[in-house]
Amino acid sequence: MRIRIAGIAERLPARVAALAVPGANAVDRMLYGADDRAVSQRSVASAFFIRVGSALITYLSQVFLARWMGGHEYGIFVVVWVGAVIVGSLSCLGVQTAVL
Repeated sequence: MRIRIAGIAERLPARVAALAVPGANAVDRMLYGADDRAVSQRSVASAFFIRVGSALITYLSQVFLARWMGGHEYGIFVVVWVGAVIVGSLSCLGVQTAVL
């Protein structure tokens, strides 16, 4: 079952629908299109949402750890973690970012 975003946008009040329908049509083309452009857009959108989800999980885990450990212990953890991230980023020479 396909949900047409443009169909939902058309039900909005006239002034809002005039602004929303072109963007909703573009979203529909991206979600349900079979051409190369639509496939590429879906791939980029999925990579973007995976990165956003990863950032959200990281943020929530950092808040949890800061509250659980306390100030001094969390400070030591952050210093070690940042050092590991810097060494890990430098060891790959940016190849993992180039893939995206």
